[in-house]
Order: sequence, then structure tokens, then C-alpha cells
Amino acid sequence: MAPHIAPPYTHPLLYRYATSADVDEGHRNRMSLPQLEDRMRAWLASDYKAVLFEDDQGITGYALFQEEPDRGYLRQFFIQSSRRWPRE
Repeated sequence: MAPHIAPPYTHPLLYRYATSADVDEGHRNRMSLPQLEDRMRAWLASDYKAVLFEDDQGITGYALFQEEPDRGYLRQFFIQSSRRWPRE
């Protein structure tokens, strides 16, 4: 799996993945797609970066993070449910 910084043309995919993450995590106060898009746009316009994870079958997920001089902050990590290892 090859990670790479998410170019701007992939940002709409990040918005959809953020929606899937909300559903997967069972948030009680789910945001609408426009709200998630606005939030992701704001993060990406600030000092957050997104990395896409991709393999021969396509993009599998992303990580949204912020780098600081002495540490990093992982805001979101998402892998498509169909690409995760099965739970036992």
C-alpha cells in the first residue's frame, strides 16, 4: 500500500469517506454531507494534510493529520470497510 499526499482533485473523495467514517463510528449527531465537506475544506485550508492509501485496487482510505515541530496529531484515519480485515 503506497501512501501519498492527497492532491486537491481527490478532496471530494475525502468528503465521502468522512461520511462513511461517521456512519462506521456510530456518531449520534451525524453531520450532513455539506457540513462534512465544509469541515474537511476548512481543515485542508489550514495546516492539516491528508494522505491517501492506495494499492493495485485503488484508493483504500486516508489519514488526516497536522504536523508540529515536536509532534504530529492524527485527526482522522479511515479505511473502507470492504478493505479491512474481517473481525473474528
